[in-house]
Amino acid sequence: MVLHTLEHEQEYIRRTRTLRVMLDHLKKKTALAECIKREESIPEQARDIAVQAISSEVAQGREVLFEFLANFITLAAQTLHAIDLEAGFTLLDSGALEPAGCAALLDGTRLDFPIEVAQRLALLVLGPGGSRALDARGVLQKVIAFYEAEETRFDRILGGDLSRCSLKVHKEIYPGSRHLITIRLPAEVITRPTAQLVSTGAVMSKSASFSPYSPRPSTPHG
Repeated sequence: MVLHTLEHEQEYIRRTRTLRVMLDHLKKKTALAECIKREESIPEQARDIAVQAISSEVAQGREVLFEFLANFITLAAQTLHAIDLEAGFTLLDSGALEPAGCAALLDGTRLDFPIEVAQRLALLVLGPGGSRALDARGVLQKVIAFYEAEETRFDRILGGDLSRCSLKVHKEIYPGSRHLITIRLPAEVITRPTAQLVSTGAVMSKSASFSPYSPRPSTPHG
């Protein structure tokens, strides 16, 4: 039962503003690190020190963001507001599941999120062992099974309203064979105890590298 009080509403508005400020701050810091890294007029040693310091600050900021987000999602559950998570992934033939983008939908308004949020979802989908022992078919089966289980769970929680749940899978065959996957679920999905942040290699391809911020997930058709 949702108890939507004026206090809850005021707190939700305040935390929404805080969330936007935190995301904007992390995005600007990440962009600053990239600019310094490319600036050849700065001595290499000074560049490395500056980038390392900023990157450390960004990493700490993300951890704070994750804690804040979990509490924010819990608060939203006590209001009439809806927070959904939309994450895009690229599934390669090798079985590597690579995050392609992540965003939150606050009552339909999109906020781009750090790619690590999608990594948390990938860990939920694949488990701590990641996709190392699976081929693309096996990983896709896990994705579908995970989504169907969550859809069933949220079907009960939301009283039969599945408008906030969707799974889209599109297979590309050129220039390379891969599946484009977009999952949308209520954001509560990443607050479950097993959603622990892991290193990129635990879930995704070891050779892949990701920007802390990425374009919004594509919306594949088919």
